[in-house]
Amino acid sequence: MPAPKGHKFSVGNNGGRPPVYETAEQLIKAIDSYIEDPGDYKVLADETKMPLYTITGLTLHLGFASRQSLYDYEKNEKFSCIIRKARTFIEKQYEIALHFQTCTGAIFALKNMDWKDNQTIEHSLDANKPEVNFVSLQVANINPRLRKQLYEALENGNGKIPE
Repeated sequence: MPAPKGHKFSVGNNGGRPPVYETAEQLIKAIDSYIEDPGDYKVLADETKMPLYTITGLTLHLGFASRQSLYDYEKNEKFSCIIRKARTFIEKQYEIALHFQTCTGAIFALKNMDWKDNQTIEHSLDANKPEVNFVSLQVANINPRLRKQLYEALENGNGKIPE
């Protein structure tokens, strides 16, 4: 016997929770609301309030229970560009924070947004002309005799400190 019409197991019921946002316009309006008032602020020394934008703050403001729900909405063609722009706006706020003295939190957040913290060192050695390039040499705390020997070794080009 089939389930009665209108029952949750009836034909045509796709199941799952109904979407929070049906249209792109609804989502844009909700994101604009978050940007106008994120709800979290940092009070600066001059008593001004600086808004604090976060992915989690956006997620909660939009009515989602987890960031994964936001990322799932981003997979929907209808909402993809809108959510990417909102995430890029928040990423920009973290970039701006890099210009302040204590930016470790911003660095951490940007790394979680797929930014990379790479150091590249290129090594090359020509077999016919071996050479070593010194980028900088800190010699301020070295005794004067040893400092003179280091400079002589660099000038001679052999890299050997005289005994």
